[in-house]
This record gives sequence, structure tokens and C-alpha cells, in this order.
Amino acid sequence: LFVRRGLNSDDAYTMTFAGVAAVVVVARRRGLPLLLIAGLAAAPLSVAYGIGRLGCLLAGDGTYGRPSTLPWAMTFPDGMVPTTVPVQPTPLYEALVAFALAGALWWLQERFQPVIVVVTYLVVTGVARFMIEFARENTLTPLGLTQPQVALGVNPDVTRGRRRICVRQH
Repeated sequence: LFVRRGLNSDDAYTMTFAGVAAVVVVARRRGLPLLLIAGLAAAPLSVAYGIGRLGCLLAGDGTYGRPSTLPWAMTFPDGMVPTTVPVQPTPLYEALVAFALAGALWWLQERFQPVIVVVTYLVVTGVARFMIEFARENTLTPLGLTQPQVALGVNPDVTRGRRRICVRQH
């Protein structure tokens, strides 16, 4: 199925949701603390995200950035969304952040409670994505931000969820 038609973002979201749901079900059945599991999973998830972003870069899937004259700008003439104009390799930026974050999370796991690891993962990943959007070629909303930036920055459910994680631990 995946080989013939390839994966798209809807497939990735569905698989992510199914994976999270499976972890929650298994953890609850076995009486395992979800926060501990989330803390232990944060670093490997960051590595997986970095690998996925490298896949996007190699496929030239169109998630690259704005045209650029930077020395590391890239073209994707044979990409899924081809361009011969040098552009910023934003998937590479995201992969580098994800790998560096994974290293930091593994270091944190040895020294802090799982809630600190999970919140660090969520905050750093969100801030990195928010910042990288400035280098991307996306349509701006009336707020002058891209849709992912608006979702990350002004979604009260996301903010409330992060605060709830912190409050429950104390």
C-alpha cells in the first residue's frame, strides 16, 4: 500500500495518533505511569523526527524554505516538488535541532523527573518549529504568521495542556 502511492501528511498524523493510542492502552493495562513512559520516549521520538525530516529533505517534498543565496542553499530539480532555485534546506535545520535536542533529552533523563524531559521536548520542538517557519515559503495568515505558527503560538488548548502537565506534578 505505502510503496505504490507513498505516504502523505495525513498518513503520518494517523500513524502518530495510532501509535500514541497503542502506548496509552498498553501502559494503562499494565499499570505503567504514562508520564514516565513519555519522559523515556521523548529522546527517541526526537531522533525519529530528525530522521523523518532528513527523508523530507532527500525526497524534496516541498517543505523547504524560501529562495536563498546562503552558501548551503539547495536545489531540488528531481524532488517531489521540484525547484531549480536555491532554497533554504529547512528540513535539514529541523533535523539538526531534533538530533541536538535528543542528546539534551538523554542528558536530562539522567538528572531530572520525566515531566521536565517531556516539557523540554514539547517547548523546544514547538519553539524550533515556530522559528523555522520564518524561513519557509508558506502563505501568511492575517496575523502575519503561517498557519503552523498560529497553531503553535495562540492555541489555548496547547498552552493549557502544557500548564496542566506541570501543575499535576507539583
